[in-house]
Amino acid sequence: MMVRERESAPRTGYCLSEDEDKLLPTGFLSERPQQRLLILRDEIEELTTDQPGEIRDFFFLALAHVVANGAGNFAFGPEIYRTKAKTDYDVLKHFGQHTSLMISEMEHAKINGNDKVAAQVFLDDARRLDHIPSGLAGVITSPPYPNEKDYTRTTRVESLLLRLVKNREQLRFIKESLLRSNTRNGERLGVGPELLTYSSRRFDCTCDGGPKPFANRTSSNFETTRKGRWGLAFKS
Repeated sequence: MMVRERESAPRTGYCLSEDEDKLLPTGFLSERPQQRLLILRDEIEELTTDQPGEIRDFFFLALAHVVANGAGNFAFGPEIYRTKAKTDYDVLKHFGQHTSLMISEMEHAKINGNDKVAAQVFLDDARRLDHIPSGLAGVITSPPYPNEKDYTRTTRVESLLLRLVKNREQLRFIKESLLRSNTRNGERLGVGPELLTYSSRRFDCTCDGGPKPFANRTSSNFETTRKGRWGLAFKS
């Protein structure tokens, strides 16, 4: 299922509400593509009303892909930035193509027997892993970026269009629950400075082209890792 259960919502005349429109980054979505996306969203909701939630979420996932990889006026490099405005965009064509691709990949996974591979997903606090079964083969992680990165801005357009965020209060709740690359939210989440490892090593180029560290910053609360990589980790 998606991040949270959606409440049934009436059709909006294919426009964002006043609260939603205030949260949309300026210029990130042109009027005509936005209308096409909202029409498609409402049709998906109506046609999947009596279907399992996974069916609706499957199509919403494809819709989110269209938003972030075509219909929207933004790109990533690695920060999100605004691109040239689109007067229109063939939302339905892109949606159909990507939905077909998703179905094809799922069919191939089933043919290869991947659907028989046991998998469990835990939505919980990474600081409390007592219930996680032992014998894990590995962990894949992406540490917070060194700057004060606003992860909610990266997914803001999709979150608004899919009604995952409807107003500033909901957005604030999500922001305050994020543990980012500094300790701004640490006390609010009950994380003391002694639990955090934070590195801030920057590199400059020497005349021979090799990397040369020119700035190291440490304090009583932060530690610089040996390889100079940004990261956040909990000490045992």
